[in-house]
Amino acid sequence: MPPYGLGFPSDTAQSAYYPGESIITQDEILAISRLLEKHSIFPENTRIQKVSRPKAHTFEVLKASVEHTEPFILEIPSLGATMKVKGGDHSEELARICASLSEAKKFAANEKQKYFLSDYIESFRTGDLEVYRNSQRTWIMDKSPRVENIFGFVEPYRDPHGIRAEFEGLVAIMDLEETSKLTKLVESSDIFIKRLPWTGNDENDGKGPFEKALFEAPDFTSIHSLAYCSSIIFPGINLPNYNDIRDEFGFKNVIIANRMSAEGNKAQGSPFIDPAELDSFQRAKYPAYYWWVVLHELFGHGTGKMMAEESEGKFNFDIHDPPVSPLSGKPITTWYKLGQTWTGQFGDLATTLDECRAELVGAYLMDDVELLQVLGYDENSEITAADLTYNVYLQLGIDGLRGLANFNVENRAHFAILKCLLTDSNGCVTVDYDAQSKSLIVRVDRSKIVSHGKPALGRMLLRLHLGRCTADVQSCREYYEELSWVHTEHLAWREIVLAKQEPRWVFVQANTFLRGEEVILKEYAATAKGVIQSWAERQV
Repeated sequence: MPPYGLGFPSDTAQSAYYPGESIITQDEILAISRLLEKHSIFPENTRIQKVSRPKAHTFEVLKASVEHTEPFILEIPSLGATMKVKGGDHSEELARICASLSEAKKFAANEKQKYFLSDYIESFRTGDLEVYRNSQRTWIMDKSPRVENIFGFVEPYRDPHGIRAEFEGLVAIMDLEETSKLTKLVESSDIFIKRLPWTGNDENDGKGPFEKALFEAPDFTSIHSLAYCSSIIFPGINLPNYNDIRDEFGFKNVIIANRMSAEGNKAQGSPFIDPAELDSFQRAKYPAYYWWVVLHELFGHGTGKMMAEESEGKFNFDIHDPPVSPLSGKPITTWYKLGQTWTGQFGDLATTLDECRAELVGAYLMDDVELLQVLGYDENSEITAADLTYNVYLQLGIDGLRGLANFNVENRAHFAILKCLLTDSNGCVTVDYDAQSKSLIVRVDRSKIVSHGKPALGRMLLRLHLGRCTADVQSCREYYEELSWVHTEHLAWREIVLAKQEPRWVFVQANTFLRGEEVILKEYAATAKGVIQSWAERQV
């Protein structure tokens, strides 16, 4: 069985999300998480510590906040134990962050920025995530600021249970010229949403029941990161992650241009490309990847409607005449019950499935002639539209192979997509494996991209989308786990992938310091030492 992510605590593994000497079990984590959900306590800024005593266990839910609050106690009947929820986790670090945000507030460009900075501070001070959610409502309304920011407990990628998030912070400067190009795509977005696999009937203006009635054109900007403090440096971001806020207020997309530029590095090897294709692949590599990420963020993370009970007895669909699933041809039988969330229901599967779905949306649209024309590519452009599409399918194969090296959230998604193409595209994508020479070469049949490759991606995308929209955890898990399963044949491929691995990229973030009235930008060497030094001097 492949490792699907960072492991749960055990005799041979530990997780900072579940600290302490006593090993907490997955069943205990699940029971506590469900109890927190029942009491409307958001999990993103919490950790769980198991404290073993001779007669009973106690579970301490450590909430990140500056303030050390008195614990309140809940009984966990299924475990025969008690749970204490208390604030003050990461108190010193958050106090320093709040002090810096208070200073930043003095230089806010408008009232909206003052409001969400105040909410940041209040949330980090008290640990109240409802206040943080309110900050996100205001942050969304701060359109295309010259200085963009993201702060908070945002992404749950490193929690083995898939719901607790790590703190991250980003400050960036907007690129006006690149942002204007993205705006043109956003203005045409409604056209291309109607070409996704779950749309097509007359309902909901051609978008079908599993898509929002109104696609609010989001804020979409290209930014250059000044500092990005996170264990994962994403090329693009779509926030907030709270679906109820997204449905009511919309969302923001950002493309981090100076992170994306790493993908255009010609020095990066391509051991899984036929040498005869290497020059043409490298030439189209950056624009193909760039626009794939753009579509991933805008249409991948920006589409879909969760079938949900929004308040007692009130649903966002007709409960007496539920929408018909295009997979079964029958009315849906599952949805999100009151208080249930996407991450809460899908747990460890949520992040990898969400990334896989977004990657599929981007790739699915990358052969759309009209869309590529909006982006400036046709049969007469220097890099043709067909070349861009071909490169994306090659990249799907390459990313799938590389996914075998480190089976984390995104790599698992990439491998699942490769498996889909290998098994369901009638030879559109193949992998030449030579055990003797220890080589793997990705092949793409151009003539089958539209006729077989795209439909294969569409079938997979539809399965994931419907599972996500209808909270159909069981069938979605069965399908995705089978598709991402690493068989014996793939383990032989993995040995070659590991042997051909290049040194991992090092993203080293600058720091700013005040010297009197002057702001000093300090950069660091792109080495392990430089990374450590930058984090140490950041004091967070």
